Amino acid sequence: MVKSLNVLKTIWLACAVNMLSLLPSFGQEITTLTFTGKSSITQEHIPLHYVVVSNVTRHWEEVLYYPDTLLQFGFTGVDEYEGNGSVLLLQNVPNPFDGVTDFTLQLANSMQVNLEVYDLSGRKVADYTGRFASGYHLFRATLVSPQTYLLSAKTEAGLLSIKMVNNGNGANNSLIYLGSIHPEGEEILHKDGIRGFSSLPFMRGDEMKYVGYVYLEPDMRSSAPIEKFQMGDEEITLLFDVCSPVVHTLLVSDIFPDAAVSGGEIIHDGNTSILRKGVCWSTSHNPTVSDSHTDDGTGEESFTSSITGLVPNTTYYVRAYAINSIGTGYGEEVSFTSHCNNLEVTISGDDEICAGESTTLTASGATSYQWSTNDNTAAITVTPTSTTSYMVTGTNQYGCTGTASIMVTVHQLPSVTISGDDEICDRQSTTLTASGATSYQWNTNVTTAAITVSPASTTTYTVTGTNYYGCTGTASVTVTVRELPTVSISGTTTINHGQSATLTASGATSYQWNTNDNTAAITVSPTSTTTYTVTGTNQYGCTGTASVTVVVNS
Repeated sequence: MVKSLNVLKTIWLACAVNMLSLLPSFGQEITTLTFTGKSSITQEHIPLHYVVVSNVTRHWEEVLYYPDTLLQFGFTGVDEYEGNGSVLLLQNVPNPFDGVTDFTLQLANSMQVNLEVYDLSGRKVADYTGRFASGYHLFRATLVSPQTYLLSAKTEAGLLSIKMVNNGNGANNSLIYLGSIHPEGEEILHKDGIRGFSSLPFMRGDEMKYVGYVYLEPDMRSSAPIEKFQMGDEEITLLFDVCSPVVHTLLVSDIFPDAAVSGGEIIHDGNTSILRKGVCWSTSHNPTVSDSHTDDGTGEESFTSSITGLVPNTTYYVRAYAINSIGTGYGEEVSFTSHCNNLEVTISGDDEICAGESTTLTASGATSYQWSTNDNTAAITVTPTSTTSYMVTGTNQYGCTGTASIMVTVHQLPSVTISGDDEICDRQSTTLTASGATSYQWNTNVTTAAITVSPASTTTYTVTGTNYYGCTGTASVTVTVRELPTVSISGTTTINHGQSATLTASGATSYQWNTNDNTAAITVSPTSTTTYTVTGTNQYGCTGTASVTVVVNS
């Protein structure tokens, strides 16, 4: 007959259950049951909210709370454990631990206890001795080295031991007493997260019944019950006819540089309400709701989603999602590339130049450029000889492109000429007339087409002519100033009445006398004193004059 029967209830919030190893002495045994919830549809893990454990044989029922649940039954199978000699040594989760762990000692009666911790070499590294009342007592072990330790509890009822695996480095090797944690008949949550225990009768072979429960908004759902004769340790899977939603992702449409449209269809709601649905997207494969996503309401109806905040010319991956109380279901992945903006590239610079001139063309609106001249800078300097079209393709940081072109018109220079005498005689003037342009600028600072000049010596005159397009041409003329001939007359200047005199002009190449003679020498027979004048012309057409008076004596 079993006089001391104990139940340990320990709960983890993680998906996997960490097993606890107990090595009791004097024939005491531990039966360990672990409970895990799964979907009968997809076999996915379902966190349990609680499990109702019923002992049909002994007519008791126990509720284990929180997700995955570990239940341990301790019992003695021999008569020497009757009376007040029953002791149970229990380690709280986790095991392995990281330098520090707590464990619980259950005493049926008040007794002296000697707790000792041994390392792998058998060396005692920590101990604690005291007398304790019946009930549950909490201790804390701090251990320095990462290794397996043996914790033993020596009492009047016998010796119990458990293995403890340390993965960390505690500050020192020590055992300390934290206090009593178990008021009779209640489960108590210690301020540090340690749970207490309850006492229920159990023997291997008892008929047991297990039913799991999960809260699926807005209802609590139960698993299919499991009934069996419990013979020993077991991992028990409780099946629920629910699962995460099954979703189909719609193809992406209405694609713009910064937005697009997708959506989804709920293929199966998992037999529970759809709490949220939408699409999620990312530049990486398999986006989740942790990435950019939409919230498109509840329910199992198909939905349309607006994808926003996109970067132009970028590939995105999209999945529809739906969430119920079991979890999140994702549809198949689809991809699309956002469109480019209409990149507006412009060119600035003179689009009209004169022949022989250069112009700098500057592109803007992008981050890199490629010209039809094979240049790849934003600005280029060109010197076309005739009207030429230039094109540039600009690319922004997203790889989007735009083009622009400009026609550079080349205007010919005006053909400026100067007309007018370029040879004059000293003290003469000449009129120089420019033509071939619309406006003029002489080096004499005169701005008319024609100028009259009277140079004292040979002089060069330059004019700059400007046409309608602002193009200029120049012309020059050198006006040569020729000296006047020095004409003189020789001969007899005094004669008697009735005599003749010969007058000869010199210093020129041709002559014209006031007697209408045009020879260098003339013979005159004046009847009275007379003045004779000759005009001499040199080879340049310049003239000089001379006069002589022939006196006639009576």
